[in-house]
Amino acid sequence: MAMTEYTKTIDTITNIGTNATERGLTTQEFKSKFDYELQQFVAWFNDTHKTEFEALVSEFDALTAADIPITDGGEHYTATDVEGALTELFTSVSSGKDGLAADVENKGGTVSQAGDHPTFDELSDGIDSIFVGEDTSDATAGTGDVLAPKTFYANGKKTGTMPDRGTYNITPSASNRTIPAGKHSGSGVVYGDANLIAGNIKSGVNIFGITGNFAGGAQIASGSVWATGVGSTFYIHTGVAATFYSITLNVGFTPKVVIAIDATYGSYSTTYQESFTVAPAYTAKIKTTGPSNPFLYIIKENQGAAAIGSTTVLPVWQFNTNYNWIAIG
Repeated sequence: MAMTEYTKTIDTITNIGTNATERGLTTQEFKSKFDYELQQFVAWFNDTHKTEFEALVSEFDALTAADIPITDGGEHYTATDVEGALTELFTSVSSGKDGLAADVENKGGTVSQAGDHPTFDELSDGIDSIFVGEDTSDATAGTGDVLAPKTFYANGKKTGTMPDRGTYNITPSASNRTIPAGKHSGSGVVYGDANLIAGNIKSGVNIFGITGNFAGGAQIASGSVWATGVGSTFYIHTGVAATFYSITLNVGFTPKVVIAIDATYGSYSTTYQESFTVAPAYTAKIKTTGPSNPFLYIIKENQGAAAIGSTTVLPVWQFNTNYNWIAIG
C-alpha cells in the first residue's frame, strides 16, 4: 500500500526570523509558531496515515505462513512459502532423527523414545548407551550357551540363561531317563549294580546289554493278609465238609509250598505242600492247626473254597488277625 505524501510546508523553523517582523519574536511567540506547525502535521498525519497504518496492520494480522513467499537461492526446498518450507524442514529433521535412532539400536544402544520421533536428548542418551569396544556383531554365542546369571557381549550386553545342574546322577529304571540340558560338573554317574550279571538274569533276557543265562530257581512271594470272620466251606481228607475262616493270597504263580502263620498269637498256622501225602487213599495236601492238642485238619486242595494257584485260598482257625505268609514256586 502506497503512503500519502505530506504536502504542507516543512520550512517553518528555517523561515522564522527571515523578515523584519519575525526578527523581534519573543521566546513564547517563537514557541507558538513552532507548536502550530507541529500541530498541523499531527492533525494531517491522523487524518491521512492513521487509517492507512491500521489497514496495514490488518493486512499483517491476516497473513499466514502460507502467504509469505520465500526466496531459496540455494534450492534447498521445493516449497515457495514459509509454511511449506517449515513442513519440509520438520519432515527432514524427523526422518533424520528416526534414522539415527535406528543406527543407534543397530549398534546395540537403546533409544528410550517417548513420542512419535526421538528428541535430541533421547538420541544423545542412546548414543551414550552404545558399548564402545571390540566389535561383537559376529559373535555366535546365544543366551542359552552362557551360564546364568553370567553376562557377555554379543551385539550388546546380554545375560546367560543356561542352568547349572551341578553333579547329576542317574539311577536306571524300566524307562528312559532324560538328561536335563545345562552345565554339568562332570562328576555325575549312572549308578551300577554288582548284581547285574548274566547269572542273575533269566536266560534269553537282555538287561542293559547283558543277556541272562539263568535257567532255573525257585519263585518266591510273601506278604501279610487279614483273616475275616466270614466262614467258608472246605473238605477234609475224608471228604467231609467243614467250615473254616479263610485267607486269600495274591501269589502271582502256582506255588509248591505255602506257609501262613498268624501274626497275633503265632500258634495258628496253615501249610500247603505239593509233595505231601496223607495216605495213598487220600489226595489232601493242606494242613491247618490250632493252638492245643494240637488241632489238625488235612484239607483237600482245589475243592470247596480251597484254591491253589496265582490266587491261593487257604483255611485258617483264627479270624480278625493278620497272617504272614510265604509262597515258593
